[in-house]
Amino acid sequence: MTHRKPDGTFIDEKSVEIYKEVSSRIDEAETLLQLGDNIESSASGGLLVAVKNKIYAQVILYISSSECL
Repeated sequence: MTHRKPDGTFIDEKSVEIYKEVSSRIDEAETLLQLGDNIESSASGGLLVAVKNKIYAQVILYISSSECL
């Protein structure tokens, strides 16, 4: 999901920020998914990879746009 060193640590604070935000949003989406049937779920009951990728892209856009302000 984000850049990490071979030992598993993040390469910088920006990567930590992205990881935390994406993880939080995915957890929230999976919680909402469990509350009702949804087209964005996979057969295993989790979010589709495409949905996770969309969340990641939204976070990157948000963080990038907030840096420009």
